[in-house]
Amino acid sequence: MRYRSRNNQSYRPPSSNYTQTSAYGVVTTGTEQCTVPYWVGTMEGMADEVVKNYEARRAAGEVFMNHMSKTYEERSVSTATLIYRLAKITPETTDTRKTVYNSPFAINSHGAMLDHLRVFDSIDVQRLLDLAGTAAYANVDDPIFEGATFVGELSETIHFLKSPLKSWNTLLKRARKHKRGERFWAGKTLAQFISDNWLTYRYAIQTSQMDVQDALLAVWDVQRAPKKQPERRTARGYSQDTFTRSVTGKTSGGLTHTYTTQTECTYDVRSMILYQFDRHPHTFGFGLQEIPSTAWEIIPFSFVVDWFANVGAFIKAITPKVGITKLGDCTTTTLTMQTNRSSYWSEGGLLGGRPRIIEGNGGTDEFYKSVQRTRSPGISLGMRLKVSPFHGLTGQKRIADLLSISSRLLNALD
Repeated sequence: MRYRSRNNQSYRPPSSNYTQTSAYGVVTTGTEQCTVPYWVGTMEGMADEVVKNYEARRAAGEVFMNHMSKTYEERSVSTATLIYRLAKITPETTDTRKTVYNSPFAINSHGAMLDHLRVFDSIDVQRLLDLAGTAAYANVDDPIFEGATFVGELSETIHFLKSPLKSWNTLLKRARKHKRGERFWAGKTLAQFISDNWLTYRYAIQTSQMDVQDALLAVWDVQRAPKKQPERRTARGYSQDTFTRSVTGKTSGGLTHTYTTQTECTYDVRSMILYQFDRHPHTFGFGLQEIPSTAWEIIPFSFVVDWFANVGAFIKAITPKVGITKLGDCTTTTLTMQTNRSSYWSEGGLLGGRPRIIEGNGGTDEFYKSVQRTRSPGISLGMRLKVSPFHGLTGQKRIADLLSISSRLLNALD
C-alpha cells in the first residue's frame, strides 16, 4: 500500500501599524513586520494508506482499518495598543510618543512562537489504551438484558425494597406519637432513614426500571434479528484524561512583559471491534459465557470496586465468546492541546540609551491549539485503575452512595 498526504494552511506573519508623533508635531506612520518566525492562522493535514479498488472491495464485504493521521493547528494574537514616551535626558532632548496597533511586540519580546507547556508527560497513555480496549472487548456480544445477573441479585433487590417500607413505617409511628417540644429525629435515625431510601432508589427502584427496559429491548432485538444470515455489530470502548498546567513570569531585555501561560492537554482514546455473529447472540444473558461476570456481580460491593478499577470489564473481556468472528479492530487516539498566554508591558526599559515610559498598555492575548488524531489497527487489554471515578454528576452520586453504605454498615455494627 502507498501513503498519501494532504495539507491546507492559511498561516501569515503578523504585523504592526504604528503612528509616531515627535515633539515638534511631525507625524510618521508605517508598518513593522514581526521579527521572529511567528505565524498566525490555521493549518490542516492528513495522511493515510491508499487501498486499491476500495469501493468495490468494501461493497464485497471486505473490512479496512488502516493507519490514518490527521493534524490541525490554530494560532492567533489579539489586537493590542501600546503608547510609550521616551524620557528626556537633557533639556535639548526631543520628546517622542509612539502608538502601536495589532502589536506583535509581545511575541518579539518573548523571542519565539508560543508553544505548549510540558504537560503531556503527566498523562498515563498506556492506562487509557488499556481501559478503552478492555471496555471494547467487554462489549463484544454483551447481552442487552443481563438475565443471570438479574436472577443472582433478585434477593438483594427485594431486601432493598423492604428496607424503606420499614423506614417509612417508623416515620409514621414517630409522627403519631410526637409531642410538641420533643425532638422528632435522632441523628442516627435520620441518617439511617436517608441512607435506606437513597440506596433503595439507586439499587432497587432505578435498577429494576432499567431491567424492565432492557428486557423489552431484548425482546425487540430477537424479533428484528435476521434468522439465517450472520449479523455484524460494533463494540466500542472509551477513556479520557485531562491535565492542566500554568506558569507566570517575566521576560527580560527591552520591553519587559509580565505573562501568564496555561496549557490544557486532553488525551482521548476510542477503541472499536467489528465482529460477526455466527449464531443468534445471547440477548437475554443466560449463556455459559455470562457465568464469570455474574459471579463477580453478585459479590457484595463489587460495584464499588468497579468504580475504581475495570475489574468487571476485564472479566468480561477475557471470557471466551462462543460463535463470534472478529472482523477487525482499531484504536483512535486524539491529543488536544490548547495554550493561552496573556501578557502586558510592565517595564519600558531603554531605547537608544533613553528610558522608555509606558503611558498606555492594552496587553496581548495569544492562543495556540493543536489536535493530533491517529488511527491504527489493534487494541490493548489490561486491568487498570480508572481515571477520576468521582468526576461530574456520576461522581456526586457515588459519593452519596458511599455515605449511605457507610451509614448502613455503622448501624449494623451497633
